[in-house]
Amino acid sequence: GIRGMVKSLKDPNTVYFTPSDLKEFQEKIDGFSGIGANVRTEQVEGGQRIVFPTVLPGFPASEAGVEDGDMVYEIDGINTLNLSQEDAISHIKGEVDTVVILKVKHADGEFEDIRVVRGWVKNPTVKSMFKKADNQDEWDFVLDRSHGIGYVRLLQFSDRTAAELRDAMKHLLSEGEMRGLILDLRGNGGGLLRSAVDVCDLYLDKGLEVVSIEGRKGKRTTFVSEHDDMLEGLPMVILVDELSASASEIVAGALKDHGRAKIVGTRSYGKGSVQQMFYLGQGLGAIKLTNAYYYLPSNRNIHRRRLQQGSEDEAETSWGVDPDEGFYVRIKYADRQRRLDELDDVESSTKKYALPENMTGQWISKKMYDVQLGGAVETMRGLLDTGIWHEVGERGVEELAIRRTKIDELMRKKHLHDNRVKQLRSMIVEEEKKLNGK
Repeated sequence: GIRGMVKSLKDPNTVYFTPSDLKEFQEKIDGFSGIGANVRTEQVEGGQRIVFPTVLPGFPASEAGVEDGDMVYEIDGINTLNLSQEDAISHIKGEVDTVVILKVKHADGEFEDIRVVRGWVKNPTVKSMFKKADNQDEWDFVLDRSHGIGYVRLLQFSDRTAAELRDAMKHLLSEGEMRGLILDLRGNGGGLLRSAVDVCDLYLDKGLEVVSIEGRKGKRTTFVSEHDDMLEGLPMVILVDELSASASEIVAGALKDHGRAKIVGTRSYGKGSVQQMFYLGQGLGAIKLTNAYYYLPSNRNIHRRRLQQGSEDEAETSWGVDPDEGFYVRIKYADRQRRLDELDDVESSTKKYALPENMTGQWISKKMYDVQLGGAVETMRGLLDTGIWHEVGERGVEELAIRRTKIDELMRKKHLHDNRVKQLRSMIVEEEKKLNGK
């Protein structure tokens, strides 16, 4: 009944959270009680096993001796053969200060029983591209030392994101190497509004408008930067794509409107609305309800409306935050997953890269399947060498964005169709087996 009422509002950002949905949502924002290790399954002889591809440094698993890539054979005596990822996580999690015994197989083939005391885990929201050569537990925020280009990747906007980002900036500035910064917001679906404002506050001079929100009664609240730019005007590039949404668009849009950063990539998602959580009580979960829209300093609402065929309505064709002219750079469909796989390999330390002393955009484009970051590096290097932003992408951004959106929608429908065809073929095979059996 609740889902039906919420659906009738025809707002994709107004959603009902069941108690389990709500718990998962809050864990993403606030953290959870666990051991601090990412979990996935891996095929082995006889089925599948649980693997820890990445163990977060400074949390219980790492402190107890669990290592990246460890395969888990038992959790408190429970055999993990063909245990689902969800069931494994439920056994690993527990109350703070309680113990879980893990039987793991290390990369060298040795088995070990490890006693881990559960603690409070908050996943880091700030990462980079590569780990430090002398410490694989820490990210190296200097991407190109020959030009002093820093690189930071934000995964979401939580209550600790601005503090983590500030620490990364202090580290870069203290080394005296940074001459420019690339801030990567691709795939970042957003988070807390206040966090987005605090992130902008790091890079804007005091007193500049960051964003304003307006509810249905027309009252507008404006947020402004409260501190001076901690980078003192060092050049910035911001990377966005079609999955950069909400808080990511506030940051990219505000810094673009104030001429503080060059935007590279593809058009962002287009979520210009603000939601508030209403808790239903009695274990019924909560409703996340849209109650306002936000506006960039240019007074533009970037919210995306459904495209109508033949429509000339600007609200339906202009949404999100666009790259600057000449900086529209798209990753080919076939390379999207390759890029993510490379990032996973870096984080889990399963693949070593012979990094060039003179890091170039071409190297990143070829080795990491990331032409967008490659373009960002090249234009930053060009600026630092010549004082001019060199175009690294296409022009005609708005037309490209609309065409790309239509293509992506068709690709999504094709993907759903292909999956349905596979299901039907599987059903046909099963029915033929039954028929032949008779």
